[in-house]
Amino acid sequence: MKILVIGGTGNVGAEVVKELQQRKADIRLLARKEGTPTPQGVEVVIGDLLDPVSVEKAMHGLDKLYLLNAVSPDELTPGLIPYNLAKKLRLKHIVYHSVFRVEHFKDLPHFASKLAIASVLREFEVRFTIVLPNYFIQNDDTLKDALIEADIYPAPLGNVGISVVDMRDIAEATAIVLTSEEHNGKTYYRDGPEAV
Repeated sequence: MKILVIGGTGNVGAEVVKELQQRKADIRLLARKEGTPTPQGVEVVIGDLLDPVSVEKAMHGLDKLYLLNAVSPDELTPGLIPYNLAKKLRLKHIVYHSVFRVEHFKDLPHFASKLAIASVLREFEVRFTIVLPNYFIQNDDTLKDALIEADIYPAPLGNVGISVVDMRDIAEATAIVLTSEEHNGKTYYRDGPEAV
């Protein structure tokens, strides 16, 4: 079983790669630029999600795809290109990394694109699983100065709180899905047990 990891050089994707390595998966990683730091023991191909030729080349000889495309106002095109190629090349399974409660925030461009990609996955004949994680606890590392020096939590959450999740837990769940066969058509929410 050979898996292409798209998004594997970012924070969550790198954790997914580590988890896949622990499970002895055969991994190919798509990187945008030569010289991008990548884990040892992983095959690396250079490509860009907006360049279908490079993505198709990266997908040849694969069985599964993990798709985590970068957060941007327009994630739709770079999300649909790999999906369409996976369908064309008859990959066995796609695991798509979306976002928690995506259906409740359709007015946010970043969410709207993810919702559209998930809809496409559900309508066509490629086997898929969708992972929907909530806010990463590791994001709070970037808020350290505001938290310690100003005693403020600067994220605009109001007093509702949020059920945070550790990126490593997301990665473990994703690797389990990618290295097994019983998760087709399922959607997994990854969040903490209570709002904090």
